[in-house]
Amino acid sequence: MKNNLQVEISQCNQTGKYRIHLGNKEWIYFENKTAAKKYVYGLKKLVKDCLYMLSSVQSELYKNYQNIWISLSGFDNRRMNDRLVYFDDRKTYVFSGFSKGNAVFALQNLERCFVIVEETAMSQRDWAQKNKETSLKNSIYAQLRLIDTVFKDFEKEKLNLEISLKARNKKFQIVQRLKPNYNVS
Repeated sequence: MKNNLQVEISQCNQTGKYRIHLGNKEWIYFENKTAAKKYVYGLKKLVKDCLYMLSSVQSELYKNYQNIWISLSGFDNRRMNDRLVYFDDRKTYVFSGFSKGNAVFALQNLERCFVIVEETAMSQRDWAQKNKETSLKNSIYAQLRLIDTVFKDFEKEKLNLEISLKARNKKFQIVQRLKPNYNVS
């Protein structure tokens, strides 16, 4: 999958700083355009990693679905199948080209992919609990924890990318060198 995520860097008229819109009134401001480009590079890697992880969890859920589809009611079968197909549809929109200013939809589609995978896992978990499929239920609990961990990591890292860029530009001054004590007995 080619990572052609388009994130727009704009300049704020009021402050003169460069900014990136992350959606839902979330903006990140930068002093210069180079720092903003570095952030976009890190964000692209983060989005790609999260999408790979979600795809691997979704493939496990699809494998579970293939193992239990014969036992599902017609309603449960359609619901699980629709969610599995909907994930593939949303996944393609993460890297779709949107018009200028609408690149934030890519991040919103990634967040929607998290929700779809979680809903699919929860519906399989509910079916496993109802039908007393303990091994399936336990594996889905692990997948739900993995989804939750990846989502929390995505939300934290999305904002921490900016902090790590600021820390990279700091210069440290050596105040006093410590002399090693080789005569320790």
